[in-house]
Amino acid sequence: MRRQHAYLARLLDALADDRTFAAWLREEGPAHWSVALWALKALSYHWSARATDPERALLIARRCVEIAHSLDGPWPDGDEEDMGRARLLAVTLEGLADVTTELGRYTEAYDLLRAAEQWLQVDQGERTRAGKDLWTAFDQVTGTAPNDGLYRKLAAAARRSGDDAGAEHWARLHREHEEAAPVRDHDRMVAIVDGAMRTFADGDPELALRRLSAAQAIAEEEFVRSPVKVAMATVRHAFGLLHTSLGLPRTALEHFAAARALNAGNADRLAADWIATAAVLKQWPDFGRVTTAYEQVLVLSSVAGGRRGERLFWAPRGEPTAATGRRIVAVERAWSIVLPMAQEAWREGELYTATDVLTLGADLADLVRAAQPDPAVRIRVQDERAHVHELLTRYRLERAARQQAEAAEHIAGAYLAAERKRARALIDAMSTARLRAPAGLPPALLAREAALLRARAETETAGRVDWTRHHRLSGELDRLWERIAAHGPEAAEYTAIRRADVMTPADVRAELAGENVLVASYALLDDGQVVLFALDAERGLRAGYVDADGPRMLRFVEDHFGSAGQVRELAEDLPGLLQHELAPLVAPLAEAAAPGQTVLICPTGSLHHVPFHALAVPGHPTLLDRNPVGYLPTVSLLRTLNRRTPATGSGAVVLGDPGRDLPHARAEAAALAARLGTAPLLGDAATRERVLRAAPGAAVLHAACHARFDAADPLASGLVLADGVLTARDILQQDWHSVRLAVLSACETGIGRTSRTDETLGLSRALLFAGVRSLVMSLWRVPDRTTAALMGDFHDLTRAGTAPAPALRAAMLAARDRPGGDRLDRWAAFCLLGDWRAPARPDA
Repeated sequence: MRRQHAYLARLLDALADDRTFAAWLREEGPAHWSVALWALKALSYHWSARATDPERALLIARRCVEIAHSLDGPWPDGDEEDMGRARLLAVTLEGLADVTTELGRYTEAYDLLRAAEQWLQVDQGERTRAGKDLWTAFDQVTGTAPNDGLYRKLAAAARRSGDDAGAEHWARLHREHEEAAPVRDHDRMVAIVDGAMRTFADGDPELALRRLSAAQAIAEEEFVRSPVKVAMATVRHAFGLLHTSLGLPRTALEHFAAARALNAGNADRLAADWIATAAVLKQWPDFGRVTTAYEQVLVLSSVAGGRRGERLFWAPRGEPTAATGRRIVAVERAWSIVLPMAQEAWREGELYTATDVLTLGADLADLVRAAQPDPAVRIRVQDERAHVHELLTRYRLERAARQQAEAAEHIAGAYLAAERKRARALIDAMSTARLRAPAGLPPALLAREAALLRARAETETAGRVDWTRHHRLSGELDRLWERIAAHGPEAAEYTAIRRADVMTPADVRAELAGENVLVASYALLDDGQVVLFALDAERGLRAGYVDADGPRMLRFVEDHFGSAGQVRELAEDLPGLLQHELAPLVAPLAEAAAPGQTVLICPTGSLHHVPFHALAVPGHPTLLDRNPVGYLPTVSLLRTLNRRTPATGSGAVVLGDPGRDLPHARAEAAALAARLGTAPLLGDAATRERVLRAAPGAAVLHAACHARFDAADPLASGLVLADGVLTARDILQQDWHSVRLAVLSACETGIGRTSRTDETLGLSRALLFAGVRSLVMSLWRVPDRTTAALMGDFHDLTRAGTAPAPALRAAMLAARDRPGGDRLDRWAAFCLLGDWRAPARPDA
């Protein structure tokens, strides 16, 4: 292009600088704008389709719009195609929208497309007034109407931007336009190809081949007329799919190779050809390596210049330790092959390729999920992301077993993969908690951070998320945190929490220094196995498989836990079955944890419903008999707990029996309030308004009442008070950092929905997010009389100075030792979540 015309060379040199570009427009634009505009459009398509430099494509597309804006009058001189200024603006705005869509800026793309549609209406009016044909010469040559494809793009952009009414409006206009438009050869060809594939699926391969041959004849005519060989590429791709299904791999590969040659320059279509090629090679490996085909999709999705350590870095196969490589820029395209490429690389013996691709996939999944306004698509991507983490955990552990010299590195990698799967949702929430400011940090930086965090939180909690704004705010926060981290080690640790970084094993050891604590973190793998990661300050990280049938264990949990009735039936009729089925979960802790050492359990999936403390360990009837036990939703919560502003509350809020149907809960609340020196909120007095007014500033919150769990909307779960439900959604909006201890002495308050991604929701997570340090809650409904006695003992111990973990242990064992109290459902329901060390306050 530079060699073709000197003025084009000068234009290309001027693109990056506004002043130089404006000078080119002023001096050379009047004579050369037409050639320049179409040259830039082709160049923008080139950069965008190849995904080699989308930001360059964006710059060029914007310059195209500026050229169109600069034109004088509706019918500018030099307009050989007779497009007109309005039509050129519509075309260039649509082109700019295509590039912004590729970059994930969906709201911006929607605005651009609506502007293009308005200019198209202006164009139609000006053509009518001037007596011109509504179809330009270009339209007539290509057989495309002025608004071909625009309404379809508008409908898609509206859906991505959350404008459901707009999406319906534009989709209706698209249907009406399609119905009124004459059938083009290309459309007939596509319809014949689709019909051929349906015919083959119905069991008639001969008819399918005849139909594809007819489509090929149409494509050959278009092949002569059009410089873009889309039609023939479509037919050759379809022939490849058909021959794959017929068991003719050599012919199929020939067709896919021909399609790739025709699709040169279009990364999306090339990626589809390579993915289809990979499917052939997977069935007939003698023809080539599957990973080679998948790798081409990563090449098409990336640019050179990536550096190891950067997000979305990828080192090509054969270069596992390369410091430089490529950087993914087409996120959704790359994401489509992560799981199949990793699995095939593992099967082919390329262990490093498998784990590298999965590590890349974990980052890709977060971006793909964030860009999807459709809840169903987000859930699907969320589950696929969980599969990536499970597979990465398993592959890392298997590499540790095979490569002893690198075992420690791979065990740490397995732990991090499992923790990232578990931690994502909760750490995202805790990253906005109020934290102790690092010493010496300028107040202006903290003020700016607070403003950006508020803005991002408002964006995330809006009815429809503006992801363009979200990405911009996240980028500003990243840059600000880099400045904060430069102020010293304490500031660097502060930013690690804010960035929602998962703690490495070395980080965890540092946090546990001086603590007699063992962290026991469980992970579920994609093949059903259960893994235990044990970690303490002295011995570091160890990993091992739980000696049990994982799928059977999970079925047992789902069948016998989740409600008081299920647990009572298990305790009454099958008291030995619990230990037989679930004791293998804690058996390794007999060796991993010393007697008396606090054990912090991090469950996963449906194991969140299991009372680990009630399971037997060798030599002891239960783990609780041997060790104090606490629970953490994620190991990485340790860092936040250690750095939170100390609780400064005083006094207590005690409420009981709001529904007037729990007499023992009323008695429990009255007795406890007397112990704590406060007036209880009983019966009708226990309202949402009074609790929300009293809780901020209190040190202790004790609720003896019913709870409700809403499976369809977990954040609608909450405490049933006299005037309604105090929901998790309500609590998320509160600042309860003063509360050092909350006790939910209610029905099944600890139960939250668990999914494959471990994004457990419900009261417990809401309270942690609101600032509460330590929670005591129940996994199932407990008889009122038992609860009252147990809670009385617990509060007496904490007021006497006992930390929450040993206090709850003593209270639960005492409840078990009372006459009739040794049945599982009567003593083992309560668990401690959060800080196991929170000190008692004498003024509470």
